[in-house]
Amino acid sequence: MKKLLITTAVAVLLAIGTVLAVYFGIKYLSYEMNIYEKVFSYFILTLWAFSAVPAFVYFCEWLDTKTFGQAVWLGYVIGFVLPILAAPVLMVIYYVSTIEKIIKKEI
Repeated sequence: MKKLLITTAVAVLLAIGTVLAVYFGIKYLSYEMNIYEKVFSYFILTLWAFSAVPAFVYFCEWLDTKTFGQAVWLGYVIGFVLPILAAPVLMVIYYVSTIEKIIKKEI
């Protein structure tokens, strides 16, 4: 439970930091942004920032279930690139599996 709270807190802080960075970055632009750029900047980047931390935690937990040979075979590049690309999906998987463990009283 403590790990879930820490992961969620770090994810929320990263999302807030992303929103602030986007807001102050857009504020100083010399041109007017269209609606698609604003949606990408505020929604998609914030969603990715919130989901990146749980994705890395889930991927590390998943790698812990593999043998050393399998983990080495996956490599360091896949270990860092895959969570970045699939962060929202892995975030949902992480929270669902963690909540299931809490319900089953495994944590």
